[in-house]
Amino acid sequence: MSPRPVVIGLGNPDRGDDAVGLLVARRMGALGMPGIAVIEAGGDMLALLDHWAEAERVVLIDAAAPLTQPGRIHRFDPSLGPLPRDLALGSTHAFGLAEVLELARTLGRLPARLTIFAIEAARFDHGAALSAPVAGAAEAVAAMIAAELREACSDACNRLGACLIRRIEHAAAAHFREHFAHESRGGVAEGAALCLVESDDPSDPDALHLRLESLVLEV
Repeated sequence: MSPRPVVIGLGNPDRGDDAVGLLVARRMGALGMPGIAVIEAGGDMLALLDHWAEAERVVLIDAAAPLTQPGRIHRFDPSLGPLPRDLALGSTHAFGLAEVLELARTLGRLPARLTIFAIEAARFDHGAALSAPVAGAAEAVAAMIAAELREACSDACNRLGACLIRRIEHAAAAHFREHFAHESRGGVAEGAALCLVESDDPSDPDALHLRLESLVLEV
């Protein structure tokens, strides 16, 4: 499993508001958040099983049927149970998202953490543009996802720092770099530049230790 979060936008760019998932994915890609994979997926819902095959954390965005008002945002955690059928997620897809999720659940192939954002649509007409309420909701959802992933990244960095501290006591600086590269592989800190300061003062109380004082991640 990879700790690298995956954001998947679903939709059809030629069917009006059905393109909203794709728009959110593009917004996320434009943010350039490190360590996050962004995928734009079309109508093949079964391909989701491959898209999230190695991911622990997945965020999915799709259009929903106009149940109450266009642009209304719904957030679901599929680990708590099946998706509501009345939202008709994936309404223009031959095999819906709800069906794929239940198939994945049966096969034991649901990601460990999966969040679904469903945005109620106004229209699915062929060739129609994205409606204004849905376009506004797309911006809001992108901001919500970015905030959630930044918080998750902060937690991951704290865990990484604690793990490194446990493993590198009495280690040389070169060994610290090796451990850091290993522990951060596939995560948000992979490839980070390290600034290490060494002291040759034998009277220093930390002379036999390598101390990690801070770990800063900008996203």
